[in-house]
Amino acid sequence: MPIDETTRLRQQRTVLQQVLKSFDALPHVLRRVLREENGVDIDAIAGDVRRVLG
Repeated sequence: MPIDETTRLRQQRTVLQQVLKSFDALPHVLRRVLREENGVDIDAIAGDVRRVLG
């Protein structure tokens, strides 16, 4: 049985909240290293996730 749109959106929101919690748990120094050495800006990604979650 296919899941309805409301259930799917709720599940996506839950996953985004879990991702945000994981990002928030990263030490600042690790975020800096990822940004400077790999070009991965966790803070920018987290900001995007927060915007999506409203």
